[in-house]
Amino acid sequence: MTAAGLVRPAEPEEPDLRRIPLWRAVWRSGGGRYGAVIIALVLISAALSLVWTPYALQQTDTSQGWLGPSVPHPLGTDLIGRDTLSWLIAGSRTTVVIVLGSVLLAGVLGVGLGILSALLPGRLRESLVVAVDILVALPVLLIAILLAAPFGGSLAVVVLAVGIGAGVNVARVLRPEITRAAQSDFVLASRACGSGTMRRLRDHVIPTVGPLLVVQLSQVAGLALLSEAGLTFLGYGAPASTPSWGRSLAEAQHFIGVAPLSVMWPGLVIAATVLAVNLFGDALRDALDPRRRTPVAAPGAAPQDAAALSGQRPATAPPPSPALERDAATAGSAP
Repeated sequence: MTAAGLVRPAEPEEPDLRRIPLWRAVWRSGGGRYGAVIIALVLISAALSLVWTPYALQQTDTSQGWLGPSVPHPLGTDLIGRDTLSWLIAGSRTTVVIVLGSVLLAGVLGVGLGILSALLPGRLRESLVVAVDILVALPVLLIAILLAAPFGGSLAVVVLAVGIGAGVNVARVLRPEITRAAQSDFVLASRACGSGTMRRLRDHVIPTVGPLLVVQLSQVAGLALLSEAGLTFLGYGAPASTPSWGRSLAEAQHFIGVAPLSVMWPGLVIAATVLAVNLFGDALRDALDPRRRTPVAAPGAAPQDAAALSGQRPATAPPPSPALERDAATAGSAP
């Protein structure tokens, strides 16, 4: 046997997990696929309702009230003969507005308060932490009542109540993570390279807490859906002329003994969407965090290649952060 025959073939290199496309990392998860499909259907319904619904929303016919599912009305009708499917399609538009508004407000408020409560000095930090803890104790319903007293019930009240109530919770969860990230070695190294506070926050701290923020905001989206239904039921949410899933549920619950399907349809839509946003948030969190990813072997890969991809041999050290390399390069080129 020649010496060449004794040479052991080189093992395949461990792939950089961060190079897996984000959409692929989300889609390969069962929860991610379910969440993506349901969220896409809701967004398509919201866009479609701007130009078309099976029936006009104000088209009524009392002789057609409480019809069961049929070809003309796939989900039946309500008390005054309005098509249930048309109202659910139109209600998705209201749902998207409330969810996007609540998530945006909670994200800005939570990240802002989290950064301030982690980086402010001394007594200012302690005062802000106490204020956040006090606000956390206020439920969304109480905030909505306080806002509805001077302004009346509206979609803006729901968005503000959910955004404020959830935003302080997001800040409370993010604060210790932001503090830990701000004191980590790579942030201290970036500071030594001469980067400013805003640059360190943008390039290092915010990306570090990003996966946790995604999970928190997905929970805010689910909370917004449930809060809209609950606040509308109590009279603090969408007005009667505005189609919404919460309004449909609130109106139908009085007749659950007469037409139980009229309660089931909006309830199923709300439950399916809340589950979708939470599962999608979990899948997106895993996709954004390279430590949680599991690479997928290419079709037709050899068994040893698949074993290597599954992490059965020690992983090599990850490459340095591009932001940290940029900071070092900037410091090196400075006069």
